[in-house]
Amino acid sequence: MITHLSGSLARLNPDGPSADVDVQGVRYEVLVPLFLWPELAALMEGADQDDPSTWPPVSLHTIYHATANLPVPVLVGFLRRPERDFFRK
Repeated sequence: MITHLSGSLARLNPDGPSADVDVQGVRYEVLVPLFLWPELAALMEGADQDDPSTWPPVSLHTIYHATANLPVPVLVGFLRRPERDFFRK
């Protein structure tokens, strides 16, 4: 199980809403709750998607999640552990 990702915030996708987190060259697509969007967008200010040197560092507490309706597992990410713990309940 993947419980935490630390790397660089490479991209935000508002259609997801999801974030791409680059961890030493491996990119993870992580679904994020809408209430985190303003914080993540603030981190991305001034970053260039095409220039990894501008990507801000990010750490996400994650849940590896799958349901009967969505059998493909997804990662759901949170900036703080209590948010993740609340989501689990």
